[in-house]
Amino acid sequence: MENDKIQRYKFIGEYLIEAGLLTEAQVGVVLKDQNSTPMAFGEIIATRGWVKPQTIEYLMQKIIEPERRSLQSQALSAAMSRQPRSEQAQRNRKIIQASNNSEENDQNLGVNWIG
Repeated sequence: MENDKIQRYKFIGEYLIEAGLLTEAQVGVVLKDQNSTPMAFGEIIATRGWVKPQTIEYLMQKIIEPERRSLQSQALSAAMSRQPRSEQAQRNRKIIQASNNSEENDQNLGVNWIG
């Protein structure tokens, strides 16, 4: 299952660096700005004139949000596969335990079942 590791969300700055629209230094400036203003990352870069608001909106709608939904879906699927399946799984475990106990009791009584 090592290959099934869930990826983490990427930050918008990472996408913009990969696209060649911002440098790491610019992302650093924006992150510092965020400490002193309630503005979001995209608002800051648009205000600074580094990236057009339409570009940020497009990136969010067409790339970032769909990727995040996909990652959420993968994480949910992975979590579901690690949990026991509902009450049916619990009933099945009880039946198996009872069956194992029955076999032990039969052996103690000298009963030998064939088949």
